[in-house]
Amino acid sequence: MPQVARIIGGAGTGKTTYLLERMDAALSTGGYTPFDVGFCSFTRAACLEAARRAGAKFDVDPADLAQHGWFKTLHACCYRLVGIKGNQLLAGNKKDREWLTAALQEEISETGTTPDLLYGNGDDVFAARTDADRILSLWSTARSRLVTLEKVWEPARYCDERTPDLARCREIVARYEQAKRIDGRIDFVDLLGRYAGVRWSDARGPRETTALGDIPDVPVWFLDEQQDTSPLLDRVSRRLVSRARWIYLCLDPFQAIYGWNGADARCAMGWPAKKQQVMPRTWRCPAPVQQLGGRILRSCTDYWDRQIAPAPHRGEITAAGWREAEWLERICDEIRHPTSTTASGGRQPPDQHANRVTTATASRATSRRPTHMLLARSNYHASRIARRLDALHIPWLPTTGQPNRWNAPVRQAAIMGFRIAQDGYMALGPWRQIVRQIPSEGNLVRGTKARFEETTPSGIAAAEDSGTPGGDEWLSIETSRLTEWGATEALIRRIQSGEWVSLIDGAAAVLRAIDDYGPDAVESPRVLVGTIHSAKGMEADNVYLLTTLSHQVIRGMETTAGADEERRVQYVGVTRARHRLTLLQEGDARYAMDLPT
Repeated sequence: MPQVARIIGGAGTGKTTYLLERMDAALSTGGYTPFDVGFCSFTRAACLEAARRAGAKFDVDPADLAQHGWFKTLHACCYRLVGIKGNQLLAGNKKDREWLTAALQEEISETGTTPDLLYGNGDDVFAARTDADRILSLWSTARSRLVTLEKVWEPARYCDERTPDLARCREIVARYEQAKRIDGRIDFVDLLGRYAGVRWSDARGPRETTALGDIPDVPVWFLDEQQDTSPLLDRVSRRLVSRARWIYLCLDPFQAIYGWNGADARCAMGWPAKKQQVMPRTWRCPAPVQQLGGRILRSCTDYWDRQIAPAPHRGEITAAGWREAEWLERICDEIRHPTSTTASGGRQPPDQHANRVTTATASRATSRRPTHMLLARSNYHASRIARRLDALHIPWLPTTGQPNRWNAPVRQAAIMGFRIAQDGYMALGPWRQIVRQIPSEGNLVRGTKARFEETTPSGIAAAEDSGTPGGDEWLSIETSRLTEWGATEALIRRIQSGEWVSLIDGAAAVLRAIDDYGPDAVESPRVLVGTIHSAKGMEADNVYLLTTLSHQVIRGMETTAGADEERRVQYVGVTRARHRLTLLQEGDARYAMDLPT
């Protein structure tokens, strides 16, 4: 029987890093190779980071481990073991959206078919835009919980009037399941169910069936972020690791915030653990933030004191009015004049635990830790924050990593190229991006776009021939000679006069931001905006939390489980802060977080 070790860590305690250290120890002293170890988390980036760590010890290519080893998400493990063909799986792309629209005879939005909403990683079911989107999201949740559709529909209907009636939900589900059977399609929940030995034919709930796929012969498994597993994922996990000698479960039951989507921390807490370890200190949250988080959690019905010590550095909690300008002015000033001081004004001590921020976290937004993170409880309120930043031309990125006006590398490179060209020179690399971005008519001679798709465009000397350092992309030419690279005389005049701005959407806002905050703030924005759910696992020196709530959240808190989950959401929100937490309070808001400050 496998021996289970459970690792519990609060926000910023480095539980994932500790898990990776345990993996290093197993590889160093246990006589195992990286192919004898399995590592599962909920993002591919986290699995790749683990593969990188393991590969470095044995000089194994992380890509080989990711492909041929067991450094995968649970979904990817099931995909490999069950042997599903690529064209069977509904993955949320354009073709799948078209198939769904035709099969259901219903409007399906791009948002509604993404894996985040259909398969369990989104932060708001009702970010979906159409009735069919919402119904498919509810059906995904019901299957993840291994319950009937009605069981999920009832609280959803009570909390949100946008929930379609039950008869319509059943009708869409019936069409969806029938269409999948006829065309031989499955979605990610079906994939998990096949490995777990569960199937669905209608809204009445799951039925037991023969589990498909082999159980891998892997002696050591590391399962991260297990508070986010649903009953279905828990069944998958237990079967997957059933031949192991050692299993390490890593979780924080008080960061379980996806209950509405099927997750239940009691699944992982129910594993028979031979050993349980609580991480003793947070390296992120200073005393005021850590203490506020603790007070929030004490109201949970299942609260127990993990006795986590605060981080050694200083910090503070402040409050500001949502409509006040002072907190926005502070952000603007700190973007213009970045410092290495803490929120309390002292010099920041050497960050000996900076490496605890994983590649998985960093890759979601910026390559450097963000200095400011602005969070809200819902997508709607996060969009309100974004609009206020946009009004001041403050560069920011979504916590989800999705593109916005400040996260469009091709466009940004084109804008920077035009700026340099106004001073008299153009480099080949930026010119390629300009050619991609601008309309050909009146600006480029015929064939220019195709010409500059080539590695070394015809008629341009290679860098090694011209002595240009840095490769061909830094070959340069005088702006007045850009006709040699396919520009029209009209485009050259637009560049020299500054009228090029009209050729690229959003260029004026980018230039205004460069003037106000400097090019570094635009090229590498260090301000993040998003919902609490989307920021889970992330951190920033300064966090601004909008405390306004929706009536849907308030209704959801009327049950004990709903109230407990909302407190955990608030805990996750406040504990993103490394130094300063600012609570943005909207005086006339009908509903707001009742934080025990």
